[in-house]
Amino acid sequence: MNFRNRLKAAALALTLINVTGCTTAPSVDPYNQDQIEANISVRHDQFKGQTWVTGPKTTIGHMFKNHSWFLRGLKRGGRPILTQVYFSIRYSAYEWRFYQGAAANGTLFEVTKIAQRVSACSGGSCTYTEDLGIAVNIEQLESMLNENGMVLIGVSDRYGNNIVINFTKAHLAAFKNKFNSAD
Repeated sequence: MNFRNRLKAAALALTLINVTGCTTAPSVDPYNQDQIEANISVRHDQFKGQTWVTGPKTTIGHMFKNHSWFLRGLKRGGRPILTQVYFSIRYSAYEWRFYQGAAANGTLFEVTKIAQRVSACSGGSCTYTEDLGIAVNIEQLESMLNENGMVLIGVSDRYGNNIVINFTKAHLAAFKNKFNSAD
């Protein structure tokens, strides 16, 4: 295969990935509590006396616009310290969007910026990633479930544009079980 044909094949492969979307997270049925719970990890650090409960990771998007999120919780000495939605937003744009707010059913959540990075630039546009921690209370989220058994959280940028992430009743119950039973 000559260089031109290899270039065409590579362009076709990138187009297919871009159009069809891809996911790096394992395929987990969002309504199957047992399957969700099996994909939640528990990591204990005996030296710090703390336990992290994370996952499962949900990823949507394609090569140039990819968002992922998961629930995570921290316990020290068996006591809950933190419960967050870890949300990573990847997009191509001409400037930072500065995601800064999160809300559900009129309730505002505290948002912590964890990291920001630029991975590539071309023609004035760059690929940006913003990682956020959204402080949540699982019981509060459970009280916000809609008639379809889901809670929707809108994450907004400085222009007021929202990305909606969602958790099912089964997802919240699985995380709560795993978090409560962790040391």
